Amino acid sequence: MTQKYPSNQELAQTLGNVAAVYEIMGESFFKIRAYKNAADAVEQSNEEIKDIWEKGALQKVPGIGASIAQHIDEIFKTGKSRHIEMVLAKAPVTVYKLLELPGVGPKTAGRLAFELKLSNPKTLFADLKLAADNNLIAGLEGFGQKSQDEIIESIKRFKKTSKQEKRVLTSDALALADRFVEYMSSCHELSEIQALGSLRRQKTTVGDLDFAVVTDIPGKVVEHFTSWGEVQKILAAGENTARIIHVSGTQIDIKTTTKSMYGSMLQHFTGSKEHNVALREYAQKNNLSLSEKGIKDSKSKLTKFSSEKGFYNSLGMDFIPPEMRENRGEIELALAHKLPKLVDQKDIRGDLHIHSNFPIEPSHDLGKDSMASIIKQAEELGYKYIAFSEHNPQKGLSNEEKLRLIVKKKAVIDKLNTDIVVLNSLEVDILHDGTLPLDNKALIQLDLVIVSLHSSFRQNKEDMTKRILKGLSHPKAKVMGHPTARLIQQREGVDADWSKVFRFCAENGKALEINASGDRLDLPEDLVKEAKEYGVMFVLGTDAHEAAGLMKMPAAISVARRAWLESKDIINTWPVDKFKKWLYDEKS
Repeated sequence: MTQKYPSNQELAQTLGNVAAVYEIMGESFFKIRAYKNAADAVEQSNEEIKDIWEKGALQKVPGIGASIAQHIDEIFKTGKSRHIEMVLAKAPVTVYKLLELPGVGPKTAGRLAFELKLSNPKTLFADLKLAADNNLIAGLEGFGQKSQDEIIESIKRFKKTSKQEKRVLTSDALALADRFVEYMSSCHELSEIQALGSLRRQKTTVGDLDFAVVTDIPGKVVEHFTSWGEVQKILAAGENTARIIHVSGTQIDIKTTTKSMYGSMLQHFTGSKEHNVALREYAQKNNLSLSEKGIKDSKSKLTKFSSEKGFYNSLGMDFIPPEMRENRGEIELALAHKLPKLVDQKDIRGDLHIHSNFPIEPSHDLGKDSMASIIKQAEELGYKYIAFSEHNPQKGLSNEEKLRLIVKKKAVIDKLNTDIVVLNSLEVDILHDGTLPLDNKALIQLDLVIVSLHSSFRQNKEDMTKRILKGLSHPKAKVMGHPTARLIQQREGVDADWSKVFRFCAENGKALEINASGDRLDLPEDLVKEAKEYGVMFVLGTDAHEAAGLMKMPAAISVARRAWLESKDIINTWPVDKFKKWLYDEKS
């Protein structure tokens, strides 16, 4: 039987769990730190640890000492480490499930498991809920009502993330939608097609894919749809609608309509449900009823709409962009003609988060394409400035070696032949204690520093907040990249006191990134809206690792639009002079 080797993520979690048990048991600081450092090293490794082990180079990985290397060696040879299993057996298995909850650290997990006698992982959350209902958590020494509420809220967030696994990342859904639209557009009887629902509103994840189709011969369109080569199963094929299961497992529905009713169909099926309910309530007060066919007056006379703009205008309001339709006050603003002018692709003048293939010996993955090819793509997009923000050099290098690499990269940038302003930047890790892995001599060589979290995600709220603020405190640290460090459907965002972070950023000229990576979309829209209220500025970044990655910017724009951001809120919409003034202002 072939042995299954642990992935870097699995191995890092195991080592992190050992550190957690040592912390629960009150072991020495040095033991705890050794396993935390090893877990971080494994998680951050560009190469699979198994491959490094096969080359006999485990101890060459910064952060993995001789003793831990022996335990990893035993895991790869036999499938387990006797020492690690012995340590992990000292804590109930429920501790490790509790550690998956946002903001629950080792000491909290240990106390809950031991003092509430939580031993069954299958009923763990139900047992915690019952304990909270009886105020048993609040009754623990040092906890209180606030801690109890935070733990229950953390469980809700964890469950929500688990449920999202049944949905599809919007980036994946868009790729499928593009292929589908391309295929459907080859049908001569079809004149228009548009995505509906959460995909059109650009939510983080989507369920089924729904499309409105304009045609005068719906039967032909339905036949064309069900004949697609990527159909796994036809669920329904009626006169005006059809539904299939795509080979990926995603359900796709089409709804046909005539051009005269296209606008009202788009409005009705784009949603959201909450938006439409509020819209109907407003219409009813004016003796009107709304449907996918149009608007009826008190005498049941139907007015049809070929455009959504006409639909909204007939209700006395401005057209509401799909991304805003969540019943968060957009209807009232539309009636008052005070909707914000949402940011758009044409507003973007630069991209500050790009990884080239310059050999910086990074702590994480290196970009795939040259600076020249990336610049060519940026020029085609009409950008005025970009920043090459590779990951900082790995911590195994000396300060002198790191400085030499940064200076060498600057020299390469200075020789580039382009009219675009090109910045020498790095994405720098905020280490678990809030320090940065570069000294001041290296940092001052950079035009821009993006600080990001790439490890130690399970710190409690107080420690995580202190860590973030310390990382942002350096004058060169102008942007925090993917601030919550979430991976959609994989990892919850870190637990921090975001109000403190937002206040610090607003007061010190720091910007927060909205990262365009499909599994990040981070800062999430709810926190973007909150941060804007504090006066925080934002940067939209693609986190591109190849030239084509610059085309991901619309994903970040969608998050910004859902959070009602305008171009004035976003630094990389600014002209070069204004951008440089912010960039080199080191008041912080």
